Amino acid sequence: MSYQVLARKWRPGRFDEVVGQAHVLAALTNALQQDRLHHAYLFSGTRGVGKTTLARLFAKGLNCETGVTSEPCGQCSACCEISEGRFVDLIEVDAASRTKVDDTREILENVQYRPARGRYKVYLIDEVHMLSKASFNALLKTLEEPPEHVKFLLATTDPQKLPITVLSRCLQFNLKALAVEQIAAQIERILTAEAIEFEQGTSLLLARAAQGSMRDGLSLTDQAIAHGAGSLKLKALQHMLGSLDDDSVNQLLQAVIDGELTPLLSVIDDVLGYGGDSESVLVAMLRRLHEISLCQFSESAAQISSHPESVMAFAKALTPEQVQLYYKIVLEGRRELPFAPDQRAGIEMALMRAIAFAPETPVTVWNKSPLQQAEVSPKRQAQPQPELQPEPQPELQPQPEPQPQPQQRIEPVPQPEYQTGPTESELFSEQQNILSQAQTQGLSKPSDTDREEALAPSEPDLFEDDILAAALSNREELLEDISKNVSDDSPKKPETESATSVVERTLSATKPTQSTEQEPTTKPVHPEPVQPEPAKLESTPAEPLTTNDDGHSQLPVEPLALWQLLLDDNQTDMVWYKILSLLNVGGRLRQLAINSVAQRQGERLLLSLKPDQKHLGADKAVLALQQILCDYFEQTITVEVSVVEPKDRETPLMIRRRFHQEILKESQSQLLQQPPVQWLEKHLGAKLDWDSLKYPEHKLTQRV
Repeated sequence: MSYQVLARKWRPGRFDEVVGQAHVLAALTNALQQDRLHHAYLFSGTRGVGKTTLARLFAKGLNCETGVTSEPCGQCSACCEISEGRFVDLIEVDAASRTKVDDTREILENVQYRPARGRYKVYLIDEVHMLSKASFNALLKTLEEPPEHVKFLLATTDPQKLPITVLSRCLQFNLKALAVEQIAAQIERILTAEAIEFEQGTSLLLARAAQGSMRDGLSLTDQAIAHGAGSLKLKALQHMLGSLDDDSVNQLLQAVIDGELTPLLSVIDDVLGYGGDSESVLVAMLRRLHEISLCQFSESAAQISSHPESVMAFAKALTPEQVQLYYKIVLEGRRELPFAPDQRAGIEMALMRAIAFAPETPVTVWNKSPLQQAEVSPKRQAQPQPELQPEPQPELQPQPEPQPQPQQRIEPVPQPEYQTGPTESELFSEQQNILSQAQTQGLSKPSDTDREEALAPSEPDLFEDDILAAALSNREELLEDISKNVSDDSPKKPETESATSVVERTLSATKPTQSTEQEPTTKPVHPEPVQPEPAKLESTPAEPLTTNDDGHSQLPVEPLALWQLLLDDNQTDMVWYKILSLLNVGGRLRQLAINSVAQRQGERLLLSLKPDQKHLGADKAVLALQQILCDYFEQTITVEVSVVEPKDRETPLMIRRRFHQEILKESQSQLLQQPPVQWLEKHLGAKLDWDSLKYPEHKLTQRV
C-alpha cells in the first residue's frame, strides 16, 4: 500500500477531532442536532485551517444512514464514501478551474433532480471567489431558492471578492488561523501515534513555520521526517527551515548589548552559512525581544519560551526602554529588507543601528537587583543617569527685540531690556503660586465658572481685561522700567502703545487663564492699552484707564465722583460696573467682584453673592478686595459680603453680557444699513455670517 501523507491520513473524521474553530463547530453541531439547516453555507479563512474538512463533515452529518446527526458514525457506506471522495451525491466543484458560465449552468441543470443515494444532494464549491461575474449571476437564483433536497457549501480564501448578493444568501463562517500551541500539540500527537522520534522544540519550530495552517504544519512535518531519516532532530530541522536556534539568538542579542561588531558579524556568518535568511534572523530577534518584554512585567511569562532561563537573564539585565528601542529598530530593519542592496547588508545595518542607537546611560530604576545574578552579563552596562537639573533662570538681560510688524503705525524705537517676555517656566510657576494662594484663602470646591477659568489655556479668544487675570510675575517691574526710559515730554499715546506692545508680545507667547465673563463669539479687534497686573492678591493702587470721548461714556471716571454715585440706588449697578472696569483687579478677586451686587451704606460697602457663588467670599479675598478699594478711593472702606439672592439687580457680569448682546444687535443694524452690504444682498444674494461678527472690546467699558 502506498504511503499516505499525514495531512490526508489524519484529516478529522468527526467534529470532535477538529483542532480549534470552536465557534464554527458549535454553530454546525447545533444546527444538525436541532434540524435547523440553512440551504447555503460559506466557509472563509486562510489556507489549511479546515474549510473543506468542515464541509465534508457537515455532508456526513446530513447523509449519515443513522439520520441527520452531529456525530456521524463513520462506519456506514455514506460516511465511508464521503471520506474516500466517491459519494455520488456530494458534488465537489473546483471553481478555480471551472470559472465559465457554461460550466456553472451545466452544474445547475442537475440541481432539480433528487439525490441518488443520500438524503441531501450537497454541492461543495471550493475557491468560489474565482467564478466569473456571469457565473455568479447564473448561480444567484438557485442559491436563493434551491430545492429542499439541495445544500450549497461554499469555501473561499478571499470573501471580499464575492458579490454582496451571494454573501447575503449564505450563512458565513470565518475560520481563524490556528494558534502555534494548537498546531504544535497536534503535531506531537501525530508523531507519537506514528511512533516517530522527535526532540523537544521541534514541534514548536514546525508550528511557527506553519503560520496558522494545520495542513502546512503537517506537510512540513512530512518534509522534516524525510530530512531527518525517520526522526526529527532540532539542529537538522533548523537547518531545513533556515531558522535561528536559541543559542544564536542569544549571541546576537548579547553582541548588540555589548556593542561589539566582531561577534555580531561572526554569528551572522554562521546563520547565513547553513541556509538561514535575513528575515528569519530578524524575526527570531523580534520574538526573543517580545518574550523579554513580557517577562519584565510578569516573570511567569518566561515559561512560554523554549529557554526561560536566558529570557529571564536578559529581562533582568535590560531596562524596558532598551528592549522597546531594540524591538523598534529591528522591526524597522525587517521592513527595509526589500530595499537593501542584499539580504546580508540589510540584516547587518539593522543590527548595527541597534548598537549605534542604544542609550549610553539609560535609566536604572527598573533593575533593582545586582546584575551578577543574571546569566547574561553585558559589557556595556547601563550606568546610572543623573537627573537633569533645570538650569537656573538668569536675571532679565537686554535682548534684541524682533523687528516691528509692517502694519504698526508707530515709529520703531530702541527696545530696552524690559522688552524681554517671561519664559514658560516663570508663567507656570506663577500660575502655581496663584493656585496655592487661592487654597490658603480657604476657597472651597469651585463652581463651573471657576472650572472654565482653570481650563482657559485652550481658549484663545479672551477680552483684554480678562487676560489681566493671568499672573505674570515681572509685569510690574517691566512697567517701572517703561516709566524710567520714557521721557516726561513724550507723547502719551506712543508710551501707552509701547507698553501695550510689551504685554501683547508676552500674552502671545502664553495661553492666559480664561475668565468666567468670556463671551464665546467676541474677540477684541483693537485691544485697549493693558494696565499692569498684580501678581498677588495684595495689589497696588491702579490708576483709572483713560477712555476716548466718543459719546458712549456717561459716568465720570474720578474715584470720588463714583464713590458718591454709589449712594444713588438707581445707578448703583452701573456705577459698580464702571468702578470694576477702572480697577486693576484680577484672578479670584475679580470673580468675587463681578459676581456680586454692591450697596453702599456710609463707609460700608455691602456685596451680595448668589448662593452658588458663596465660595468666592473667603475672608482673605474680602480683605484683599477691601484694601484695593481703600487705596483706589483713598479713604477707609469696610467691605462686607453676604450670601443672598439679589432681586431685580444685575451683577457686573450680567451687565457685561447684556451689553454684549446690545452691541451685537447695534452692529448688525449698522451693517445692514451700509450701501455696499445692501447692494451685495440685493444683486448677489449675499448673506452675512453673524457668527463672525466682532467689535472692539473697549465698547463694553465705554458704554456707561
